[in-house]
Amino acid sequence: MGEIMKKILSFLLVMILACSMVLTGCGSSQAAEPAAEEPAEASEPAVSDEHYVLTIGHGSAVDSLEDQAVNVIAEKAAELSDGRIELQVFPAEQLGNFASMMESTGNGSQDLVWGDLTWLGNVVPDFQILSMAYCFRDQDHINAFMDSEIGAELRQELLDETNIKLLNYHANSLPRVAVSKEKIESIDDFVGLKMRVPGIPIFVDVWTQMETKPTSVSWGEVYLALQQNVCEAMECGYEFVYSGKFYEVAPNVTLTNHVRGLRGMLINNDSYNDLPEEIQEILYQAGVAGEEFYNAELVKIEKEHTELLLEAGVSITEVDLTPYQEKMAPLVERLESEGFWSPGLYAKIQEIQ
Repeated sequence: MGEIMKKILSFLLVMILACSMVLTGCGSSQAAEPAAEEPAEASEPAVSDEHYVLTIGHGSAVDSLEDQAVNVIAEKAAELSDGRIELQVFPAEQLGNFASMMESTGNGSQDLVWGDLTWLGNVVPDFQILSMAYCFRDQDHINAFMDSEIGAELRQELLDETNIKLLNYHANSLPRVAVSKEKIESIDDFVGLKMRVPGIPIFVDVWTQMETKPTSVSWGEVYLALQQNVCEAMECGYEFVYSGKFYEVAPNVTLTNHVRGLRGMLINNDSYNDLPEEIQEILYQAGVAGEEFYNAELVKIEKEHTELLLEAGVSITEVDLTPYQEKMAPLVERLESEGFWSPGLYAKIQEIQ
């Protein structure tokens, strides 16, 4: 009986082991079989919540119109981006004059700069045409030039030469005028005057052609230079005559309207390309908001400043511009022949409507 029981137990043990192996094999087969998956639901593109801190500099005093416009840009950028864009504003040449800020923007140590676009002629020769007296009929003409194919080519050249993108370029300027210690009633009254002009070659040439004696004085020293007779006259945008208090030491304004300028916002191209497209568009729209503010205020300022200047006893003289325009004709030919801008550029601009 004992021998029979051993055989039975051995048989049962073999059967148990066999069943166990079968069950284990079945379990492995099921585990290897891929489970059915539910189709994935399409998700909304992720919106970046990254914070972007950018520096922007300009040359005008705190609370000046330019400073207000740049702060409008900063505020609009923050608003449109829900606070993701922070523009740190540095006014009053805290980061240097426009030329040095352009250099800093090009090498990336500064992100953006706002200022007078006539300075672009220092790096792209064809932009010197912006400084040519009586090249543009009115403000609409100069804006049409910047929007033209020629303007697009010049912006690309600026980008290629300096790594700077001209993002916005439609902040207008009031026409440039002459401010003098003595009243100017005809073009001949300019002859021999010690005239403060900006350090832009064509400005020097224009006032040399006018037979003045161009004098180099930094912007911050002009008031004192007029007061001390270092210079007898200056030229500037009409909006600066009252705000700069130049009328106190030179109480005569002649509406020569010789140059119509533009201001704009420029950005380091690498900084720009590092930004998501959404942030790029917001920066552009903020720049547009700054331009619209600036242009609207400029219209008010022209009217208000004229009233204030007249109340202060300033003489404001309108002149026939024809003799001034004719005086510039030989200079246009000479500068073009000397390569200040591309051959035929001046003529092409006159054709722009």
